[in-house]
Amino acid sequence: MTIFGKSIHHLETVDSTNNYANQLVKLNLAESGTVVYADFQTAGKGQRGKIWESNSGQNLMCSIVYFPDNLSVDKAYLLNIWAAWGLAQLCANYHVPAKIKWPNDVWVGKKKIGGILIETSSSFGRISSAVIGIGMNVNQLDFQPHNATSMRMETNHFYSIKDMLLSLCGLFNNFPLSSHHESVWRKRFLEHMYGLNQANVFKCKDQEFAGTIKGISETGQLEMEINGRIEQFQQGEITLLVP
Repeated sequence: MTIFGKSIHHLETVDSTNNYANQLVKLNLAESGTVVYADFQTAGKGQRGKIWESNSGQNLMCSIVYFPDNLSVDKAYLLNIWAAWGLAQLCANYHVPAKIKWPNDVWVGKKKIGGILIETSSSFGRISSAVIGIGMNVNQLDFQPHNATSMRMETNHFYSIKDMLLSLCGLFNNFPLSSHHESVWRKRFLEHMYGLNQANVFKCKDQEFAGTIKGISETGQLEMEINGRIEQFQQGEITLLVP
C-alpha cells in the first residue's frame, strides 16, 4: 500500500526535484509515495520545456514517486487528473477558490498559482513508475511575469511549506487513485475545471477560434463544442487564451 509522505527528502538546492526523484527510482532507492522537496531549484521543469521559477524557500516545489498497482498506459491521463485535483483541492481547503486550467495548471481567477509535470515509465503496457512534479506558489509576493498569484497574496497569511506538503500528501492518501473509479475522478476534475461550459477563445496551430469546454473523454482528451459539434483535442494541441 502506498503511503504518500512516509519518506521525505528535503533538499536546500537541486537542479530539479523531478530529476532527483527520477534518479532515486533508477537506483531503486525510492518506495512508492516517496517525496522530494526543495527550497530552491536551479532548473525547475515546466510543461513543454518551460522553466518553473520560484524564489528560494517561499514556495512548494516537490516531486512525488508513485508506483501504480495496475494502471494501463492508455489510462495514464488519470495521473494528471488525480494530481491536478489534489492541488486544486489543497487550495480549496485553505479557502482559495482554484480552478484547473486544462490539462495541468492551477489558476485563481486569471492568475496561475500552481502547475504539474508528470514523467512516467512503462513496461508491457502498464505504468511502472511515475514522478509527479508539483509547483505551487505559497508565500511569494512578487512575480515576473505578473499573471501569477500565491496563497499568501490571496489570503494575506504566511504558510509553512512543510505543512502544505503534508496536507497535499494527506489528500492523496485519503483519496487514492484507482482506475476502477475512472468516472468518479473525471467528475472530480470537472468540478474544479477552469472554463467548463463557458464560451472562450482558443488557439490551435496558430489559429484562434471560439469554443466551449464540455468535458474529458475516456481517453483523456479535451472535449470541446465548436460550431455545434463536439471535437476532441490531445494534451498540448490547444491553448485556452485567458483575456
